[in-house]
Amino acid sequence: MSAYKDEKHGTWYVKFSYVDWKGNTRWTTKRGFKGKRAAEKYEREFKDKAKSTPDMTVRSLVELYLADAKLHIRESTYILRKRDLMNHVVPSLGDLKLSELTPLKMRKWQSELVTSKSARTKRALSPATIQQIRTVFSIVLNYAIRFYGLSENPLRIAGKVNSGESTITRKSSIWTQADFNKAIQYEERHDVRLVYYLLFFGGFRIGEVLALNVSDFDFMSNVIHITKSYSSNSGKITATKTNSSVRDVTMPVSIMDMVHDYISRLEPVLSPVFSSVSISIVERHIRQLAAAAGVPRIRVHDLRHSHASYLINHNVPITAISHRLGHKNANVTLSVYSHFYKSSDKSIADMLAKSLSSL
Repeated sequence: MSAYKDEKHGTWYVKFSYVDWKGNTRWTTKRGFKGKRAAEKYEREFKDKAKSTPDMTVRSLVELYLADAKLHIRESTYILRKRDLMNHVVPSLGDLKLSELTPLKMRKWQSELVTSKSARTKRALSPATIQQIRTVFSIVLNYAIRFYGLSENPLRIAGKVNSGESTITRKSSIWTQADFNKAIQYEERHDVRLVYYLLFFGGFRIGEVLALNVSDFDFMSNVIHITKSYSSNSGKITATKTNSSVRDVTMPVSIMDMVHDYISRLEPVLSPVFSSVSISIVERHIRQLAAAAGVPRIRVHDLRHSHASYLINHNVPITAISHRLGHKNANVTLSVYSHFYKSSDKSIADMLAKSLSSL
């Protein structure tokens, strides 16, 4: 051991060499220990950790991860992960070494996210966004464990901080069919109005609708084939969000008639069919429709939630809902829409009470 007494300050310090995770020999000094035993303990623990913990910074790790991820994940996913890392991880933690990422620092970082604001909207980050950022950084740390010798994931050890409810619980997060009927009458653009009909009655993601070609509509069977998605981040048509997102969705005849009529009037036929519509237009118009109709203000993606709520309230089996929405399995659907099932549970109790009253 290399512990020494600092006669001037009456404390102990250690000065020793160690072999880092790359196999390089380095020297370090640490002062301020009250006793020799504490100094020697620090040296032992430091050497053990140095063998397995990279000395690189978080910034360097993020750069390495992004370079690797770009080759293995969807472009739209890459863009989102890069945005989260560069906006919310690197500015706060970029200059820290991986060996300095303690569970306590991870707790503090998460707490900072709760009080920070979005660079784009200037509003507080939503619980879902905070969870997304946390998940992305945890993926990066797991990458370091696998390829760069990090011994453990300090973010996993730290656990989650309370950032609020992330499930769909706000009443204003959905439209009922009555709300939709009130709002849609104010939409003057035929193409945008048809997009809303598909979102509300099909439960599609907006990117899935904007990627549809004429060949994706089976007017004989009233089925829409979902095989791809439009990414607003890259401006390209890409693969669907997940493999389970590839699906056939049976639609009401009246909706398919609307689509057929719309396509028949296009000169020339657009490819994709809704090339004239952008996500920004759909988002802006839905806010205007809500204000004009006096219904809850929602996001475009909330039309998908509205569709799920409608199906749940009409007692459609969870497995059928899961397939229609393109979820991996029913557990995913339940995790997102559990609140709606709590509401439907009351209606079940009311039904049972009514049957008991006749006894």
